[in-house]
Amino acid sequence: MKNKNTYRSNFIDNSGTSIVELLAVMAIMAVMLGTATNIVGYLSGKQARQCAYKMDAILSETRMETMGKSTGEKESVYLSVKNDGGKIYAVQTMKDVQNSFLIGKNVTITATDVKGSEMELVNGTSFDIYFNRSTGALYDDAGNYCKIKITQGRVTYVVSVVPTTGKISYERE
Repeated sequence: MKNKNTYRSNFIDNSGTSIVELLAVMAIMAVMLGTATNIVGYLSGKQARQCAYKMDAILSETRMETMGKSTGEKESVYLSVKNDGGKIYAVQTMKDVQNSFLIGKNVTITATDVKGSEMELVNGTSFDIYFNRSTGALYDDAGNYCKIKITQGRVTYVVSVVPTTGKISYERE
C-alpha cells in the first residue's frame, strides 16, 4: 500500500508556471510562426506575383507616356529592367529624367525578345523595352523584349507584351 503522505508531498511543491517560462514559450512560438509564414510566402510565390504585378503596371505607364504628345523619338521614353545584387529595378526614362523602382528581390527573371532569343537577368545585367509612339506597339528591334518570366521557387509568372499592339498582361504559368 502506498503512503499517502509521499503521494501528497510530490504535488505540494508544484506552484504552476512562472511568468518567465510563459514568456519563453510565447517567444519560441512567435519565432516558429514567423518562420512558417516566410516559408508559406516563398512556396506560394508571393514575391514573384508582386514583381509581375509591378512590372505590368510600370510597362503600362511607360507605354502611355510613350504615346503621350510630349514625347519625342524612340530613345526619349523607354523602360530598362536591371538586376543589382539580386534586387530587380525598373528604370523608367522619360526624356532626360529617370525614375527607378524596386519591383522585386529574390526572383529569377528570364526575358525573351521579339526575335525569340532568351536572356536571364543576372547580377549586373539589364534589358530595355521600347514602345512605338504612334501605335503603342513594340519596336521590332532585336533586344526589345516582349515576354518576361518571373520565377520564385516553383512558381512562375509571365508578363507578356503583344509586339503588334502593345497590349500588356500577366498570368501564372
